[in-house]
Amino acid sequence: MDPADPKRPRRFADTILKQKDVNHFSWAYLFQCLLSLLEALHLYTPERKKILNKITESVKKEPQISELAKRFGLFSAAHPPPVVPTNTPIVQTQLTS
Repeated sequence: MDPADPKRPRRFADTILKQKDVNHFSWAYLFQCLLSLLEALHLYTPERKKILNKITESVKKEPQISELAKRFGLFSAAHPPPVVPTNTPIVQTQLTS
């Protein structure tokens, strides 16, 4: 399916990677052409593409339980277990004078 087809539903990647439309033969157009060339040669990665790559990587990579424990403190052994007070009977001693 053609990505430019208006009947095609938009994907998140299409939305985030969409470039701003500029008038032809302007400084902004020439700058965009230069950046597109650098991006095609893998000499430059735009911020929007870095963000999309991070999102895609985090979705594909399943976190380990130990990482989650460190991040959220769930079931972690880093903190000692809380001390539970016990009820000890108070022994009365008689003082004689």
